[in-house]
Amino acid sequence: MATSSSNSNPFSFALRGLRDREGGDCGSYYSIPDLGDQRIDKLPYTIRVLLESAVRNCDEFQITKEDVEKIMGWEKTSLEQVEIPFKPSRVILQDFTGVPVLVDFASMRDAMLELGGNPDKINPMVPADLVIDHSVTANVVRSQNAIQANMELEFERNKERFAFLKWGSSAFHNMLIIPPGSGIVHQPMSMVLPGVVGFKLHGTLRDGVTATDLVLTVTQMLRKHGVVGKFVEFYGRGMEELALADRTTIANMAPEYGATVGFFLVDHITLEYLKMTGREDETVSTIEAYLRANKMFVDYNEPKIEPTYSSYIELDLGDVEPCISGPKRPHDRVTLKDMKTDWHACLENKIGFKVIRYVECVCFI
Repeated sequence: MATSSSNSNPFSFALRGLRDREGGDCGSYYSIPDLGDQRIDKLPYTIRVLLESAVRNCDEFQITKEDVEKIMGWEKTSLEQVEIPFKPSRVILQDFTGVPVLVDFASMRDAMLELGGNPDKINPMVPADLVIDHSVTANVVRSQNAIQANMELEFERNKERFAFLKWGSSAFHNMLIIPPGSGIVHQPMSMVLPGVVGFKLHGTLRDGVTATDLVLTVTQMLRKHGVVGKFVEFYGRGMEELALADRTTIANMAPEYGATVGFFLVDHITLEYLKMTGREDETVSTIEAYLRANKMFVDYNEPKIEPTYSSYIELDLGDVEPCISGPKRPHDRVTLKDMKTDWHACLENKIGFKVIRYVECVCFI
């Protein structure tokens, strides 16, 4: 957690020891509350993540105290499109962007060797995960051996590329290359400090409403609101019962509604997921202690100050209705109760176009 040298970090006064609920030693960290700035309590959680990273990595060279102040005063600097340094602790790549990166690393090693240096010193500075499956094509469908058949075709077509990637998986330190057949990944990126939209959820989903219904509703609302280039942060009492699968689906759809990122606050459901996916209890306890100490954990049973956002959207989950979309135009969302009317309207129309546009079943409250 504490990565930069306390000698070079001007915020070394905020370096603290971390204890879990049982009093066990969990290492050290930079305490954001100990900065003593009243603005912290009103910061959106996405901004707190950027602030913590900047404080932890501040060395007055790559990241300065002025950069930390830019993040702290995000309400003003976001309007000015002020650039901020961001030093991630992990980079996720898919094959279209990751393979050229690996080629660059290999080229730098060749250059280092020509200069008489040690090529093994050329490695990623932060842990990098490269996932290969982003471009997998499904040539075989409706078959029990579809996965195996498609993977065989994939390896046959990409033999040279996969051989290079296999070499890279063992040649470089700090890089994990996840082999084909493991799934895909999406990579959001941020260059400047954007505005933050607070999307408040309350109420509970009705019986029969699926994750797809919720995703389509949220996506349409955000498209109408105009969140391109912004952070969208979901919060509110409706989060308490919202399943992790629904959260990840909505967050993963950020490119569809144009946001830089869709962010769900860390809470008890997040911790339950960590345990379910095999994390040790000690690890989960350390994560919870760290996030609580830095005011980045949400406990719905504790009083809290609502963050200040650039704009607000509110959704009552009880208003979400079962719906359908597509297949030609998946953004043409139609409520299930209007399906018959819509089908008849589309029957005599050109493929992919509708003549009827329905009033949305979800509105701003």
